[in-house]
Amino acid sequence: MVRSLVLGLLVALTPACRGGDGSADAALALAAPMPDAAPAPPLDTPDAAPAPPLESGGYRVELTNDFSWGPGPRLSLAEDGSFTGHAEGTLWECAGALTTAEQAALTDALNASYVLRRGDHRELCADEPIYMLEVTATGGTAAGLTNRFRYEDCEEPIAVLDTAIDRLVAPLRALASAGACRSCPIETGSSECYGDLGGARVCVGTTAHDCAAANDEAVVDCASVRSFQCDAELGWAPPVRWTPVAAVLHRWLDEFGYHSVDLQLTLAVDNAGVTTFDVSDVVSYWRFDTNGAEIPLVVSNPNMWAGSIGLVGAPPRAQTQAIVRYSSGTDPGPVLTATAVQVSVRGRPWDAAPFGPPIDVTIVDGPPP
Repeated sequence: MVRSLVLGLLVALTPACRGGDGSADAALALAAPMPDAAPAPPLDTPDAAPAPPLESGGYRVELTNDFSWGPGPRLSLAEDGSFTGHAEGTLWECAGALTTAEQAALTDALNASYVLRRGDHRELCADEPIYMLEVTATGGTAAGLTNRFRYEDCEEPIAVLDTAIDRLVAPLRALASAGACRSCPIETGSSECYGDLGGARVCVGTTAHDCAAANDEAVVDCASVRSFQCDAELGWAPPVRWTPVAAVLHRWLDEFGYHSVDLQLTLAVDNAGVTTFDVSDVVSYWRFDTNGAEIPLVVSNPNMWAGSIGLVGAPPRAQTQAIVRYSSGTDPGPVLTATAVQVSVRGRPWDAAPFGPPIDVTIVDGPPP
């Protein structure tokens, strides 16, 4: 009985609630909660609105980097496949051109990684590779489109983008491995030097200086206080040459039973560089011999003795004599009993420089005055 009354009441009220024009339906519809709209897909996903594909010969690419631990790769790629730039780990510039097959494979890799629609990919990491890419379509259905984005390659790498970057950098790596990258960097200052000791070329800014027999002893000065000097046999070398002139070695046993040595080495120094040179560095480049066999000046086991040496500077652009004095305690060793000792020094402060002729060391048994 109750159920029948409730049903009858609902039926009776329904027409009144509806109204003749359905206005109540409209009001209810407006008041009802609306479903959330689907979020727009991010630019760096395949679900983003697709861009027209790149076509071989119809785009340019600029790849730069923000590596914190050393030079990263840089590439400028033109529509015809010609490129300039350098691989990671070097600033020596390369130039070359992609083959038709390489350009086609690169185009496929760029399209697969959605480079015309990709947004920045940032991560909270330290010392990760960071790349900046700019892609400009100049031909085909994508002509006129340009996209630039930042890719931080860390804990969440994007495989298709890694593949595309590898294809961009691979020709540079091949040229660098073949020694074909010899042009001066474009990323250094106008007075900044770039080059290695022993190399045949040093650049100051974008100006190349080659070391050959024709310019033996030529000097290149750098803004970074370092200079290079051409050595026709060694390539670009430190701008200092030195020769031992005299050596006096005092050796003695003190009142506490400890052995000591004191060496005074006189050097003729030719500093062709632009800055004062610390002649005390000679301790890293000398050698002592007795009867043709190398011997240590100091025996320290286990690392008990630390020698002392006075700082001696050789002025720039000058030929001078400098006296270096080295003193140390020592464990018993051959230098304490040898009757004849000779010392030789590398011709330049550089491990690649050969030793010059030895000179005799004057031995004095007793402390210096």
